[in-house]
Amino acid sequence: MLKKIKKQIFLSLSLSLCLSVQAQVLNSSLNWPNKSVTVVVPYAVGGGTDAMARLIAQKLGEVWTQAVIVENRGGAGGNIGADKVAKSPPDGYTLVMMPSNLSINPSLYDNTPWDAIKDFSPIGTVATSPIMVGVNAQVPINSVKELIEFARNKPGTLNYISCGDGSPQHIAGEMFNAMANIKIQHVPYKGCGAAIPDAITGVVQVLFSTVANMNPHIKTGKLRGFAVAGLKRSELVPNIPTVSESGLAGYNFDVWFGLLAPAKTPKEIVTKINQDLNTILNKKDIKEKLQLQYYDVLTGTPDEFSALIEKDLIRFGKVIKEVNIKP
Repeated sequence: MLKKIKKQIFLSLSLSLCLSVQAQVLNSSLNWPNKSVTVVVPYAVGGGTDAMARLIAQKLGEVWTQAVIVENRGGAGGNIGADKVAKSPPDGYTLVMMPSNLSINPSLYDNTPWDAIKDFSPIGTVATSPIMVGVNAQVPINSVKELIEFARNKPGTLNYISCGDGSPQHIAGEMFNAMANIKIQHVPYKGCGAAIPDAITGVVQVLFSTVANMNPHIKTGKLRGFAVAGLKRSELVPNIPTVSESGLAGYNFDVWFGLLAPAKTPKEIVTKINQDLNTILNKKDIKEKLQLQYYDVLTGTPDEFSALIEKDLIRFGKVIKEVNIKP
């Protein structure tokens, strides 16, 4: 009888302790944030991800009446900064602004120090940076169909730039090659800053690059862009058709950016950040500021972002492995 009473007391104490811990977590979640929040950017200061993160951090800080600090932790294609967040406490106070490299790096690198699915709680997408297909203005190609025909009829005569081996532009180009059953030779550069001038002068004929990189030179007539690589047209260049519309059905390559927390971050915190993030992104002035940087706003739920990450892990991984792309 005494044993039974002791067991009941032990179970009651255990249950009380569990409820107490749960109450503390819930109370902490409801009072979040009560101190500064850090948004890690896994790239250098001054890049596109950095600029986007600083804009969003400023606005979130105004909503939360807490400081939101941007910390640049570059290196290894984004792996170092992402790893810092993956191993941070899951309390919502350390977040990461990550582009679609989150779904690219696991197939690109032999061993990423984090798992894209297991180590993060997706909060929400922020924007997309459309990839555009185009050529040097002197090249007699004006459409996706003409590009494919030219590559088939004159094999070995065309090459395309990218911002480096394993970059989104590289993967976009190889996906195009595979789906069109052609071979446009890849020419990697050490960054987009070095690549675009050679496309302008005609050293390299074909481009798979962002609207941000190409549009200023399209306006001056030095480059010609004739398709965007996403599933739908970009608001930035609404008159430019998609690659899929233009003759290569099913082609889709978007560079996206999103906000994530460490895995096991309380759902209440993830939901709050997502709601506040979407409220900010739906403001006219924020949309206009992002468009000035050549980004299309992309709102969504945590579940939608999670599904996007998983889908692109498979999609990008297939191309990377088939072509044997290395960083």
